Amino acid sequence: MKTAKIITISGCAVGAVLFIGAGFMLYRGIVGFSKSRSSLEQLKGRLESYYKAPVFPSSKNIKIVHDNTEQADEWFKQLIKTLAEGNIVQVQRSPTIFITAGNKVRRNLAKKARKSGTTLPDQGTFAFGFERYAGNDGVMPDPDDVPRLLEQLIIIGNISTILFEKGIKELSAVKREVFESTGGNTAAVAAVEHKPKRGSARGRHKTRRDRNTRSHGNAASDLSHVGIIGKDDLYAKMHFTFDFRAKEKTLFDILNAFSANKMFIVVTSVTISKKTPELVPPKVVVENKDGAKAAVGDSLLDFGDTPSKEEKTQVQPRLGPNYPVCGIKQEIPMEIHLELDVYKFKEVGSDSGH
Repeated sequence: MKTAKIITISGCAVGAVLFIGAGFMLYRGIVGFSKSRSSLEQLKGRLESYYKAPVFPSSKNIKIVHDNTEQADEWFKQLIKTLAEGNIVQVQRSPTIFITAGNKVRRNLAKKARKSGTTLPDQGTFAFGFERYAGNDGVMPDPDDVPRLLEQLIIIGNISTILFEKGIKELSAVKREVFESTGGNTAAVAAVEHKPKRGSARGRHKTRRDRNTRSHGNAASDLSHVGIIGKDDLYAKMHFTFDFRAKEKTLFDILNAFSANKMFIVVTSVTISKKTPELVPPKVVVENKDGAKAAVGDSLLDFGDTPSKEEKTQVQPRLGPNYPVCGIKQEIPMEIHLELDVYKFKEVGSDSGH
């Protein structure tokens, strides 16, 4: 009897312990579930707040952005207006007016060149890049080409005037982009009529340059739209080339004048070459009547006796203390090849620059 009670009591105790353990584990599970559910609800609430948040900024920020946009647009219009002040724009389409204007400009430029002491090739007939329209053999341009031809004429006239006023010694070549319908697709530039003498170093240099220009011109893109501001463009430009002789200070004055000019001029290339005199004569070896040899340089012959008449004729002049070798007065003008672009900007409210 006692054994049965002991077994019953022990079983009840073990069952109670198991029941208490199960309850504890259930409690821990419930607590963990509650925490997870609470965290899940917080994350869902945050996600819903993202989805429910307003897509557009506040009205205050919208006004700030709008005001800034208007200010930037006003600045841009003012910039374009300022840049367009130097535009060379022509609407005249009369070929006769262009021919008359071209003759007048060439005469005026020739007078300015004479007044400034500048030498022009073919005085009186130098066409400044418009050879096909000059003289008795000149042709009449297409009316649609006249506006841009007049623009090029005015630009070349203005730039040539700057060169003359700054005192260049010689203007040897002027080139422009040929956009005209008769040959505009096959030639990049129109060369001046002046042709250097065959065989001279200067002539060989120009021939090589012209040959390179023609090769590039054949591969270049269509030039028919040169100087026309497209519908989606902000500007157009025309390319020009000037070959002249001038001293260093004159070149600097010209570049500064371009920067201060009302036209928007961008110098794209400056090539300079210069021929320098031979300050020390080369030594020449001569032989006297006895077979003795001596070098003739910047000193007299020294054979121990008086040189013969033939020997004296080969003696180079001695460089004395008064021989001018440097200084501003002795500066030799440079050969300058100058290339530049003149820009034309779309005016506010304008659809085209043509």
